[in-house]
Amino acid sequence: MPQSPLVLVGSRLLNKHDLSASGSSRTIFINHIQAFKDWLLINNKESSTQDKMLAMGEEI
Repeated sequence: MPQSPLVLVGSRLLNKHDLSASGSSRTIFINHIQAFKDWLLINNKESSTQDKMLAMGEEI
């Protein structure tokens, strides 16, 4: 595709199977709901820096 969209793939199957060869450099594989929530928080342009630091496990 000309626009190279970012693709999120989420599934508990990722704990048992390596699907990374099926994706591209623009594919993000997420195997747990908390990892998805963290990704959303970190990549939300409206999130505060403090929220992003907390999601990454940093102390403020």
